[in-house]
Parts: sequence; C-alpha cells; structure tokens
Amino acid sequence: MKWLSFHSWNTSIDWKSPVWWMCASILESLKKVLSGQRTEPVDRKIITKKGKSVTVPCYDFTCMFLSLIHDCNLMKVSNFIEDFDIFMGESTIIGPTVCGNLHTGSAYVATKRRFCRGKNDFPLPIIFFYDKTHSNFCSSLATALAMTPIGIFNQDCRYLAKFWRRLGFVPNLNYRKGKFRKRSARDKLQDQSNCLKLIFKGISEVH
Repeated sequence: MKWLSFHSWNTSIDWKSPVWWMCASILESLKKVLSGQRTEPVDRKIITKKGKSVTVPCYDFTCMFLSLIHDCNLMKVSNFIEDFDIFMGESTIIGPTVCGNLHTGSAYVATKRRFCRGKNDFPLPIIFFYDKTHSNFCSSLATALAMTPIGIFNQDCRYLAKFWRRLGFVPNLNYRKGKFRKRSARDKLQDQSNCLKLIFKGISEVH
C-alpha cells in the first residue's frame, strides 16, 4: 500500500487501464522481479531411523540475514547494543569489568581471538532459538521452530518479533507414534539433529 500511495501522489502514472490483473498474477510477477522466491521456505526431505520420509521446511539463511541488515528501520544506532562498535565487533570500553551483553562475555572474547586473525575478519554474534510450538489441543500438529536475530541488537529490540527471522521448522516426528511404537531416545535425538542439520546448512555455506 505504501508503494501504491507513493506512486499515486508523486508520479504521473495513469491507473486507468483496460487490462485488469488478478491479485495472484500481480504477486507472482512482483515475486519474480524482486527475487521474492528466496523468502519462501524450501521443502527438504530426510529419512528417519525408522525409514520414514519427513519434510523439513527450510528458509534461505542469506536472504533472511540480508533482510535484516538492509532494513533501514531496524539498522539504527538506537537499536544497537550500548558500548559496542558494530564495525570492529568489540566493546568500546577498554577492559569491561561487568558482564552485560554478548560482547562482554568471556566466550565471545575468546572466540573473537581464535577466529578473527586477519585485518578484514569481522565477528558477528548470532543468537539461535529453537523450541516446540503447539498448533492444536492434542499437539499432533506441533512443530519446532528455529529462528534467529543478529546479536548486535539490544535486549529491548530482541523482544520484538520484527528483529527475528525464521530459519526452518522441524515437524512432529512423533506423529502417529503410539505408546507401543516408541522410539529410543538415541533415535529421537538423531532424527531431530538431522532435521536441524538441514535447517542450519545455509549458515555453513555462508561461512
């Protein structure tokens, strides 16, 4: 609507046209022009330990990441962690004595020293969230959502949904598994790990 309002008032576009496009056709055309296909999940398949095929919807990590850093409404100085240099990836306070956000933790400092050795290396903290959500009363449609924000945003921003991006969904692997068809804990963890491996594959490709 913002796009239509802008061009209606600021340009001389003639909206009177004998050709009428259906909404689905317009959205499909815009999707191709703006490369919107990358924002849609891609269904990937895995085979569980019991030989069952499972579909795992996965999002393009690069596209999700760029949608954050290219959003001018999100990438504001007021939204960043306090006392943090986003270009150097380190605290602006020399030798902080109090642990506050991610960049003041000992694990972050140790990781930065280990991997950022070149002059062009840049550390970017990423937070991952993974939890099961229930879609109905009996939990048969439950899925586990994997999502992430960028660690440079402050805590107040991380409370807001617009700062988060979906990475994928792990389906209910126990669906139609009665009490007499229970799987071992080892098989459950392995199947779940295989699903997460597909979801996080995009991160390893970027690295």
